Amino acid sequence: MKTKYLICLATVSVLTSIVATTTAARSATIVQSASVPLMPTNINDEPLTPVINPFDTSLGTLDAVTIEFNGLMSGDARSESLDAKPATLTWNLEGLFTLVGANNTTLFTQTATVRDSAVVAAYDGTLDFQGESAVSFIGLTANVSGEKTFTNGSVFNAFLGTQPVDFFFSAETISIVNGTANILNAIATKAAADVTVTYDYTRTPEPVPEASSLLGLGLVAGLKLFWKRKEYC
Repeated sequence: MKTKYLICLATVSVLTSIVATTTAARSATIVQSASVPLMPTNINDEPLTPVINPFDTSLGTLDAVTIEFNGLMSGDARSESLDAKPATLTWNLEGLFTLVGANNTTLFTQTATVRDSAVVAAYDGTLDFQGESAVSFIGLTANVSGEKTFTNGSVFNAFLGTQPVDFFFSAETISIVNGTANILNAIATKAAADVTVTYDYTRTPEPVPEASSLLGLGLVAGLKLFWKRKEYC
């Protein structure tokens, strides 16, 4: 009889402990993206869409804002040598990418470069970018990327405001086909960009019941089980 009584009391204690367990604050993330589609260069302060919504402070406390930037440069070139002898033609494509963000802050300034070359024959007498005296450099591409994380300061605080955060993309390209020959060129370049913004935050903790309420709930649950067990004690 005494052993069963002690078991009942232990059950009350365990149930009280279980009920008294609270939910700790948890970390979470929110990810948003914006982009500029592939378009002819040069590009000056082209807005990325859609705009980035500020952090909703009712969700919790913002810990960090991470901004990831990616830029793409693409180009096509057709060249014809007008020289009387074979020549090596080299295409150098260079792009300067700039991303401006919150508070008109320049977040990234990066340069992408790519090159290609080919040997062509002496001029064939026809300006048509065809034949052995011509070469086509098609789909030459280069990429840039970068990432920055902010935990304070003006950029960080901009995402805590009430207005959406805008990003603007600029791309300047320099494209040159050179060689020992007289050259005729037709060149077209394009650029694109995208940005990903990640909010790392701590969720607002759930309300914690008062200690007296927790104890009462535990005792009630335990006593119910105690009286059920008593029938068999």
